Amino acid sequence: MHKIFLVLITLFASLSAATWPKIDITNKEQCTKEIAEKILSMANAAFNSPMENVQSFPKNLLSKDEEILILFQGTESNLTIDETFFEKIKKKYSPTYYWQRDSVINKRLVIMDATLSSRSVYRVYSIDETMSKEEFDSAINAQSIKPIIETHICAPIIFQQISSKEIWAINIGKPYKLLNNWEIYAARSQENKPCCLVSFSSNSEPAKNALPQQVQVLANLLDDTLGDGREDGSMQQTGHLRAGTNITWGNVALRPWAVNNAYNSREEINSGLLVWSRTGKKYLALYKKIQAQYPIAEKALAKYYKEIFTLTQEKAENLAKYTLDIGYRNNFIFPKTSENGESIANPWNE
Repeated sequence: MHKIFLVLITLFASLSAATWPKIDITNKEQCTKEIAEKILSMANAAFNSPMENVQSFPKNLLSKDEEILILFQGTESNLTIDETFFEKIKKKYSPTYYWQRDSVINKRLVIMDATLSSRSVYRVYSIDETMSKEEFDSAINAQSIKPIIETHICAPIIFQQISSKEIWAINIGKPYKLLNNWEIYAARSQENKPCCLVSFSSNSEPAKNALPQQVQVLANLLDDTLGDGREDGSMQQTGHLRAGTNITWGNVALRPWAVNNAYNSREEINSGLLVWSRTGKKYLALYKKIQAQYPIAEKALAKYYKEIFTLTQEKAENLAKYTLDIGYRNNFIFPKTSENGESIANPWNE
Protein backbone atom coordinates (compact mmCIF):
# COMPACT_ATOMS: atom_id res chain seq x y z
CA MET A 1 0.00 0.00 0.00
CA HIS A 2 1.20 3.49 -0.76
CA LYS A 3 0.20 6.55 1.20
CA ILE A 4 -1.26 9.24 -1.00
CA PHE A 5 -1.53 12.89 -0.14
CA LEU A 6 -3.59 15.65 -1.71
CA VAL A 7 -2.98 18.75 0.36
CA LEU A 8 -3.85 22.40 0.22
CA ILE A 9 -1.27 24.46 2.08
CA THR A 10 -0.16 28.03 2.46
CA LEU A 11 2.93 29.19 0.66
CA PHE A 12 5.95 30.51 2.54
CA ALA A 13 9.59 29.52 1.97
CA SER A 14 12.92 30.66 0.63
CA LEU A 15 14.96 29.16 -2.19
CA SER A 16 17.44 26.55 -1.06
CA ALA A 17 21.11 26.90 -1.86
CA ALA A 18 21.55 23.12 -1.90
CA THR A 19 22.69 21.43 -5.10
CA TRP A 20 19.59 19.22 -5.25
CA PRO A 21 16.75 19.45 -5.79
CA LYS A 22 16.55 22.13 -8.51
CA ILE A 23 13.60 23.84 -10.17
CA ASP A 24 13.23 24.84 -13.82
CA ILE A 25 10.50 27.40 -14.56
CA THR A 26 8.91 26.99 -17.99
CA ASN A 27 6.05 29.49 -17.55
CA LYS A 28 6.84 32.53 -15.38
CA GLU A 29 3.23 33.71 -15.38
CA GLN A 30 1.91 30.46 -13.92
CA CYS A 31 4.95 29.67 -11.77
CA THR A 32 6.04 32.90 -10.12
CA LYS A 33 9.13 33.20 -7.93
CA GLU A 34 6.95 32.88 -4.83
CA ILE A 35 5.38 29.66 -6.09
CA ALA A 36 8.75 28.30 -7.19
CA GLU A 37 10.09 28.93 -3.67
CA LYS A 38 7.19 27.02 -2.15
CA ILE A 39 7.54 24.07 -4.50
CA LEU A 40 11.29 23.92 -3.95
CA SER A 41 10.71 23.99 -0.21
CA MET A 42 8.35 21.01 -0.54
CA ALA A 43 10.89 19.17 -2.74
CA ASN A 44 13.65 19.80 -0.19
CA ALA A 45 11.43 18.46 2.59
CA ALA A 46 10.76 15.30 0.55
CA PHE A 47 14.41 14.80 -0.48
CA ASN A 48 15.79 15.36 3.03
CA SER A 49 13.13 13.33 4.81
CA PRO A 50 13.61 9.77 6.11
CA MET A 51 10.87 8.59 3.73
CA GLU A 52 11.96 5.91 1.27
CA ASN A 53 11.42 7.99 -1.87
CA VAL A 54 10.52 11.53 -2.91
CA GLN A 55 6.95 10.47 -3.77
CA SER A 56 6.23 10.10 -0.05
CA PHE A 57 5.78 13.74 0.85
CA PRO A 58 6.12 14.03 4.65
CA LYS A 59 3.37 16.40 5.82
CA ASN A 60 4.82 16.40 9.34
CA LEU A 61 7.96 18.10 8.00
CA LEU A 62 6.11 21.20 6.84
CA SER A 63 7.28 24.29 8.68
CA LYS A 64 5.11 26.08 11.22
CA ASP A 65 4.33 28.65 8.52
CA GLU A 66 2.72 26.02 6.30
CA GLU A 67 -0.77 25.44 7.62
CA ILE A 68 -2.51 22.36 6.23
CA LEU A 69 -6.04 23.19 5.16
CA ILE A 70 -7.10 19.93 3.55
CA LEU A 71 -5.62 16.45 3.63
CA PHE A 72 -6.59 13.95 0.98
CA GLN A 73 -5.03 10.60 1.81
CA GLY A 74 -5.57 6.89 1.76
CA THR A 75 -4.45 3.83 -0.08
CA GLU A 76 -4.57 2.98 -3.76
CA SER A 77 -8.22 1.94 -3.59
CA ASN A 78 -9.50 3.56 -0.41
CA LEU A 79 -9.31 7.35 -0.53
CA THR A 80 -10.78 9.78 1.97
CA ILE A 81 -11.33 13.48 1.49
CA ASP A 82 -12.43 16.53 3.44
CA GLU A 83 -15.85 17.13 1.94
CA THR A 84 -15.95 20.76 3.08
CA PHE A 85 -13.78 21.49 0.04
CA PHE A 86 -14.68 18.69 -2.38
CA GLU A 87 -17.98 16.97 -3.01
CA LYS A 88 -17.51 13.26 -3.53
CA ILE A 89 -19.58 11.97 -6.45
CA LYS A 90 -19.84 8.23 -6.89
CA LYS A 91 -22.04 6.54 -9.46
CA LYS A 92 -22.51 2.88 -10.27
CA TYR A 93 -20.22 1.67 -13.07
CA SER A 94 -18.57 5.11 -13.27
CA PRO A 95 -15.33 6.49 -11.82
CA THR A 96 -15.54 8.37 -8.53
CA TYR A 97 -14.70 12.03 -8.77
CA TYR A 98 -14.25 14.94 -6.39
CA TRP A 99 -15.94 18.20 -7.35
CA GLN A 100 -14.52 21.43 -5.95
CA ARG A 101 -17.43 23.13 -4.23
CA ASP A 102 -16.31 26.74 -4.69
CA SER A 103 -14.77 27.84 -7.98
CA VAL A 104 -11.62 29.99 -7.98
CA ILE A 105 -10.77 32.58 -10.66
CA ASN A 106 -13.58 31.26 -12.89
CA LYS A 107 -12.22 27.72 -12.71
CA ARG A 108 -13.23 24.57 -10.84
CA LEU A 109 -10.98 21.63 -10.02
CA VAL A 110 -12.32 18.11 -10.56
CA ILE A 111 -10.26 15.10 -9.49
CA MET A 112 -11.25 11.75 -10.95
CA ASP A 113 -10.31 8.46 -9.34
CA ALA A 114 -10.39 6.20 -12.39
CA THR A 115 -8.98 3.20 -10.55
CA LEU A 116 -9.40 -0.10 -12.38
CA SER A 117 -8.85 -3.30 -10.38
CA SER A 118 -5.60 -2.74 -8.46
CA ARG A 119 -4.22 -0.07 -10.82
CA SER A 120 -4.84 3.45 -9.56
CA VAL A 121 -5.29 6.23 -12.09
CA TYR A 122 -5.98 9.85 -11.13
CA ARG A 123 -7.00 12.60 -13.54
CA VAL A 124 -7.18 16.28 -12.65
CA TYR A 125 -9.46 18.52 -14.70
CA SER A 126 -9.68 22.30 -14.68
CA ILE A 127 -13.11 23.28 -15.98
CA ASP A 128 -15.09 26.48 -16.44
CA GLU A 129 -17.04 27.37 -13.31
CA THR A 130 -20.28 27.47 -15.33
CA MET A 131 -20.00 23.80 -16.37
CA SER A 132 -22.54 21.64 -14.54
CA LYS A 133 -21.97 18.09 -13.32
CA GLU A 134 -24.19 16.78 -16.12
CA GLU A 135 -22.24 18.71 -18.72
CA PHE A 136 -19.00 17.43 -17.26
CA ASP A 137 -20.25 13.81 -17.48
CA SER A 138 -21.26 14.36 -21.09
CA ALA A 139 -17.87 15.87 -21.94
CA ILE A 140 -16.09 12.92 -20.32
CA ASN A 141 -18.22 10.41 -22.24
CA ALA A 142 -17.63 12.29 -25.48
CA GLN A 143 -13.91 12.57 -24.70
CA SER A 144 -14.13 16.28 -25.51
CA ILE A 145 -12.33 17.34 -22.35
CA LYS A 146 -8.78 16.47 -21.37
CA PRO A 147 -7.17 16.42 -17.92
CA ILE A 148 -4.39 18.86 -17.15
CA ILE A 149 -2.63 16.02 -15.37
CA GLU A 150 -2.91 12.23 -15.17
CA THR A 151 -1.03 10.18 -12.61
CA HIS A 152 -0.71 6.48 -11.91
CA ILE A 153 -0.57 4.76 -8.49
CA CYS A 154 0.24 7.96 -6.56
CA ALA A 155 -2.36 10.73 -6.42
CA PRO A 156 -1.02 14.19 -7.20
CA ILE A 157 -0.23 16.76 -4.52
CA ILE A 158 -2.69 19.64 -4.81
CA PHE A 159 -1.92 22.93 -3.09
CA GLN A 160 -3.39 26.41 -2.98
CA GLN A 161 -1.89 29.85 -2.43
CA ILE A 162 -4.03 31.31 0.32
CA SER A 163 -3.69 34.95 -0.74
CA SER A 164 -4.69 34.48 -4.39
CA LYS A 165 -6.60 31.19 -3.94
CA GLU A 166 -4.88 29.85 -7.07
CA ILE A 167 -4.28 26.09 -7.22
CA TRP A 168 -1.45 23.92 -8.55
CA ALA A 169 -1.14 20.15 -9.03
CA ILE A 170 2.11 18.19 -8.77
CA ASN A 171 2.66 14.89 -10.54
CA ILE A 172 5.08 13.19 -8.16
CA GLY A 173 5.63 10.10 -10.32
CA LYS A 174 5.51 6.42 -9.45
CA PRO A 175 6.65 4.87 -6.16
CA TYR A 176 8.95 2.24 -7.64
CA LYS A 177 11.42 4.85 -8.88
CA LEU A 178 13.53 6.71 -6.34
CA LEU A 179 14.08 10.13 -7.90
CA ASN A 180 11.19 10.94 -10.20
CA ASN A 181 11.10 14.50 -11.43
CA TRP A 182 8.07 16.47 -10.28
CA GLU A 183 5.86 18.11 -12.89
CA ILE A 184 3.84 21.12 -11.68
CA TYR A 185 0.66 22.26 -13.44
CA ALA A 186 -1.36 25.42 -12.84
CA ALA A 187 -5.04 24.62 -12.38
CA ARG A 188 -6.10 27.63 -14.47
CA SER A 189 -4.06 26.44 -17.44
CA GLN A 190 -5.90 24.96 -20.38
CA GLU A 191 -2.74 23.30 -21.67
CA ASN A 192 -1.46 19.93 -20.59
CA LYS A 193 1.99 21.42 -20.03
CA PRO A 194 3.84 21.85 -16.73
CA CYS A 195 4.66 25.40 -15.67
CA CYS A 196 7.78 24.19 -13.84
CA LEU A 197 9.79 21.04 -13.21
CA VAL A 198 11.69 19.82 -10.15
CA SER A 199 14.69 17.53 -10.66
CA PHE A 200 16.41 15.57 -7.91
CA SER A 201 19.52 14.49 -9.81
CA SER A 202 21.32 15.21 -13.06
CA ASN A 203 21.62 11.60 -14.13
CA SER A 204 18.86 9.69 -15.91
CA GLU A 205 20.65 6.44 -15.03
CA PRO A 206 19.64 4.47 -11.90
CA ALA A 207 20.63 6.33 -8.73
CA LYS A 208 22.70 3.37 -7.55
CA ASN A 209 25.16 4.17 -10.36
CA ALA A 210 26.39 7.02 -8.13
CA LEU A 211 27.82 4.41 -5.76
CA PRO A 212 31.58 3.80 -5.65
CA GLN A 213 32.66 1.20 -8.19
CA GLN A 214 33.48 -1.42 -5.55
CA VAL A 215 30.00 -1.07 -4.05
CA GLN A 216 28.44 -1.40 -7.50
CA VAL A 217 30.39 -4.63 -7.97
CA LEU A 218 28.86 -6.00 -4.77
CA ALA A 219 25.36 -4.79 -5.73
CA ASN A 220 25.66 -6.52 -9.10
CA LEU A 221 26.85 -9.76 -7.52
CA LEU A 222 23.88 -9.68 -5.15
CA ASP A 223 21.56 -8.96 -8.07
CA ASP A 224 22.93 -12.03 -9.88
CA THR A 225 21.49 -14.21 -7.09
CA LEU A 226 17.94 -13.18 -8.03
CA GLY A 227 17.91 -14.69 -11.51
CA ASP A 228 15.77 -13.39 -14.38
CA GLY A 229 12.35 -14.11 -12.84
CA ARG A 230 11.03 -15.85 -15.95
CA GLU A 231 9.03 -18.32 -13.88
CA ASP A 232 7.46 -15.77 -11.53
CA GLY A 233 4.11 -15.58 -13.28
CA SER A 234 1.80 -12.58 -12.98
CA MET A 235 2.96 -11.69 -9.46
CA GLN A 236 6.45 -10.80 -10.74
CA GLN A 237 8.08 -11.32 -7.35
CA THR A 238 11.60 -10.97 -8.69
CA GLY A 239 10.79 -7.72 -10.49
CA HIS A 240 9.23 -6.21 -7.38
CA LEU A 241 12.16 -7.29 -5.21
CA ARG A 242 14.66 -5.91 -7.71
CA ALA A 243 12.80 -2.57 -7.92
CA GLY A 244 12.80 -2.24 -4.13
CA THR A 245 16.48 -3.14 -3.98
CA ASN A 246 17.33 -0.49 -6.57
CA ILE A 247 15.56 2.13 -4.44
CA THR A 248 17.57 1.03 -1.40
CA TRP A 249 20.88 1.23 -3.29
CA GLY A 250 19.90 4.64 -4.64
CA ASN A 251 19.34 5.86 -1.10
CA VAL A 252 22.62 4.30 0.03
CA ALA A 253 24.28 6.46 -2.64
CA LEU A 254 22.36 9.74 -2.45
CA ARG A 255 20.14 9.75 0.66
CA PRO A 256 21.81 7.60 3.34
CA TRP A 257 19.60 9.21 6.01
CA ALA A 258 16.62 7.47 4.32
CA VAL A 259 18.04 3.93 4.57
CA ASN A 260 15.90 2.55 7.35
CA ASN A 261 14.68 -1.02 7.19
CA ALA A 262 15.00 -4.60 5.95
CA TYR A 263 12.59 -7.52 6.18
CA ASN A 264 15.03 -10.16 7.37
CA SER A 265 17.64 -10.05 10.12
CA ARG A 266 21.31 -10.44 9.20
CA GLU A 267 21.30 -13.89 10.80
CA GLU A 268 18.34 -14.98 8.65
CA ILE A 269 20.01 -13.65 5.49
CA ASN A 270 23.36 -15.30 6.22
CA SER A 271 21.69 -18.61 7.01
CA GLY A 272 19.42 -18.55 3.96
CA LEU A 273 22.19 -17.50 1.59
CA LEU A 274 24.49 -20.24 2.89
CA VAL A 275 21.82 -22.89 2.28
CA TRP A 276 21.25 -21.48 -1.22
CA SER A 277 24.98 -21.62 -1.98
CA ARG A 278 25.00 -25.38 -1.39
CA THR A 279 22.46 -26.06 -4.13
CA GLY A 280 24.95 -25.81 -7.00
CA LYS A 281 28.58 -25.11 -7.87
CA LYS A 282 27.83 -21.81 -9.63
CA TYR A 283 25.84 -20.63 -6.62
CA LEU A 284 28.71 -21.50 -4.28
CA ALA A 285 31.13 -19.60 -6.51
CA LEU A 286 28.84 -16.55 -6.51
CA TYR A 287 28.45 -16.80 -2.73
CA LYS A 288 32.22 -16.77 -2.24
CA LYS A 289 32.57 -13.72 -4.51
CA ILE A 290 29.95 -11.86 -2.45
CA GLN A 291 31.69 -12.67 0.84
CA ALA A 292 35.05 -11.55 -0.55
CA GLN A 293 33.68 -8.32 -2.06
CA TYR A 294 31.68 -7.21 0.99
CA PRO A 295 34.54 -5.80 3.14
CA ILE A 296 36.07 -4.14 0.07
CA ALA A 297 32.75 -2.44 -0.69
CA GLU A 298 32.28 -1.33 2.92
CA LYS A 299 35.68 0.35 2.97
CA ALA A 300 34.99 2.09 -0.36
CA LEU A 301 31.59 3.27 0.86
CA ALA A 302 33.07 4.76 4.03
CA LYS A 303 35.58 6.70 1.92
CA TYR A 304 32.75 7.92 -0.33
CA TYR A 305 30.66 9.11 2.63
CA LYS A 306 33.60 10.92 4.18
CA GLU A 307 34.31 12.80 0.95
CA ILE A 308 30.77 13.44 -0.36
CA PHE A 309 29.04 14.28 2.91
CA THR A 310 32.14 15.64 4.74
CA LEU A 311 31.76 13.23 7.66
CA THR A 312 34.35 12.27 10.23
CA GLN A 313 36.15 8.99 9.59
CA GLU A 314 34.34 7.33 12.49
CA LYS A 315 30.88 8.45 11.41
CA ALA A 316 31.57 7.57 7.76
CA GLU A 317 32.63 4.06 8.79
CA ASN A 318 29.59 3.59 11.04
CA LEU A 319 27.25 4.85 8.34
CA ALA A 320 28.82 2.64 5.67
CA LYS A 321 28.55 -0.41 7.93
CA TYR A 322 24.87 0.34 8.55
CA THR A 323 23.71 1.23 5.01
CA LEU A 324 25.63 -1.58 3.31
CA ASP A 325 24.08 -4.05 5.73
CA ILE A 326 20.58 -2.78 4.86
CA GLY A 327 21.36 -2.85 1.13
CA TYR A 328 22.68 -6.41 1.46
CA ARG A 329 19.65 -7.63 3.42
CA ASN A 330 17.08 -5.90 1.21
CA ASN A 331 18.33 -7.90 -1.76
CA PHE A 332 16.65 -11.03 -0.36
CA ILE A 333 13.47 -12.31 1.23
CA PHE A 334 13.87 -15.50 3.25
CA PRO A 335 11.39 -17.15 5.65
CA LYS A 336 11.49 -15.39 8.98
CA THR A 337 12.64 -17.49 11.91
CA SER A 338 11.80 -14.83 14.49
CA GLU A 339 9.06 -12.25 14.85
CA ASN A 340 11.48 -9.87 16.53
CA GLY A 341 13.10 -7.79 13.82
CA GLU A 342 16.37 -5.94 14.18
CA SER A 343 15.96 -2.34 15.23
CA ILE A 344 19.20 -0.42 14.63
CA ALA A 345 19.25 3.37 14.56
CA ASN A 346 20.62 5.03 11.44
CA PRO A 347 24.03 6.53 12.41
CA TRP A 348 23.28 9.58 10.23
CA ASN A 349 21.11 10.93 13.04
CA GLU A 350 23.71 10.52 15.75
